[in-house]
Amino acid sequence: MDASQSLMLRALQIDASARPRLPIPPGVTVVAAVVGGWLVNLVGWSVGDAGAILAVCTASLVATAAIAAGWASEPEELERWAIRAGAAAFVSALPVLFG
Repeated sequence: MDASQSLMLRALQIDASARPRLPIPPGVTVVAAVVGGWLVNLVGWSVGDAGAILAVCTASLVATAAIAAGWASEPEELERWAIRAGAAAFVSALPVLFG
């Protein structure tokens, strides 16, 4: 089994375990974050890729903070907070990638 098949199998396992516990949009966000993390770890990084690594780490931190804040303040609006977290992660990575 190659790396992509292993990654897909893991993503399906996480999706199956998270589905009964999480509403659909936040569940998809969490699974996408985990799969994204695995994809980042599969890439052979070098010293010259420090900007991209910083962008990924910053975006992940911002998205996690936004989802945590949303879950703590408005658990019934978690779908909105998942969208906000994705937008905030994208915006936080822009200066590092294009700066």
